Amino acid sequence: MTAIVLREVRLIDPATGTDDPRTDCVIADGRIAAIGRDLPAPAGSAVWRHPGSVLAPAFIDLHAHLRTPGQPQKETIARGTAAAARGGFATVCAMANTVPAVDDPERLAELATRCAAEGSVAVRQFCACTRGLAGRDPVDVEALVEAGAAGFSDDGRHAMAAPVLAELLRRTAGVRRIVAIHPEDEAVLAAANPGHPGAPSGWPRRPPGAELRAVTAALDTLAASPGARLHLQHCSTARVLGPLRAARRAGLAVTAEVTPHHLALSQPSRQGVPGVTALTCNPPLRRDADRAALWAALLDGTLDAVATDHAPHEPDPSGGSGRLAPGFSGLETALGALLSLPGAGPALPRIVAALTVGPWRVLGEAAAGSPCPSLRPGAPADCVWFDPEASWSPAADPDAWRSVGRNTPFWSMTLRGRVLATLHGGRLVYRWTPWSGGGPSPDDPARPPRPLATGVPLGV
Repeated sequence: MTAIVLREVRLIDPATGTDDPRTDCVIADGRIAAIGRDLPAPAGSAVWRHPGSVLAPAFIDLHAHLRTPGQPQKETIARGTAAAARGGFATVCAMANTVPAVDDPERLAELATRCAAEGSVAVRQFCACTRGLAGRDPVDVEALVEAGAAGFSDDGRHAMAAPVLAELLRRTAGVRRIVAIHPEDEAVLAAANPGHPGAPSGWPRRPPGAELRAVTAALDTLAASPGARLHLQHCSTARVLGPLRAARRAGLAVTAEVTPHHLALSQPSRQGVPGVTALTCNPPLRRDADRAALWAALLDGTLDAVATDHAPHEPDPSGGSGRLAPGFSGLETALGALLSLPGAGPALPRIVAALTVGPWRVLGEAAAGSPCPSLRPGAPADCVWFDPEASWSPAADPDAWRSVGRNTPFWSMTLRGRVLATLHGGRLVYRWTPWSGGGPSPDDPARPPRPLATGVPLGV
């Protein structure tokens, strides 16, 4: 394995509290070999330079859908993990709402073998909380942990009554795993969508009260579950932040995540943009005030992690006339969406922490399957190298897109922050190559960044 020397990078390592504006890093034999100024390059090493670039631990995504088994028309392990690498992620936590759901040890073992063979980054598999995600019969928690389950979630559904959630919390406490919930109370959703056919995931009206009700009920159950850990997925409304803070003050072991799209976009920002208004996500984009409150909560540590909720889908079969399946393809745009937010520059160390040590602490070392992400000498070389100022747009180079799904509201927007390379165990799993289309490069210093698509200000 060829050694790599990165010259004069800004090194951000939240695990050690390091933010060094100018240092070198030597990577050799799959590990961080040395950090310091003007380091000698080993014989035959590759030397990388890029003015203004940042080196950080590779990102961990707590929440992604690889659609395996059962839905290769939406995503595959190979394409999904390639998208992760392009986005700076060396570890992805895959959700269990596949076809069929990942709810038994044999299916988990088969999937782990496939991920190891087909994936380019590490995949940590979540298993369902209940059989078939139906909310009634708890899975065999202990057997699934023995088979490698990273955590438990019925993501996409929240049909568990309090006694079922209490049983899951009791059993996961004994095996050091989290229960992660999709906080949208289905009784509240049903009341908002009377007589609507189909599964709850397709119901169009999703009031913020459904999220608040799910969170408060789950926190009440957690309070009666000693030793258990609860995780709140994709928080979308400011209403849940008060109960979350109160639970923390009371000593409850609860963590929470937010997505890049809920931080960057609001419902008003979508209006009048072709191809964007048809895209939907669960929970939906909320008000500008919710977006601003979530951003503040991420900065002050109330929200522990950023997770993509990568949810790719095949092209719209109706040709654009119908409501699309909910979810955004998010692994490749996560960093760009975050660094395009107003105030992202000064907040860069916090953003990196929310993509690295934050998700690792949510999982815990036993479930993460690796040490805390760090750039300490001797640590495994899982790292991401990026330019926080480079502007790019997915639409400018569509052939570079890795995921099967292109269902993203960021497709035609100009984002700031490009991943230059991602390494996993010292192995290069992604390296940016200059734009190959006609005309000047989007990163040409003489070319000013293009404005965002009209009517879609990020984070305004």
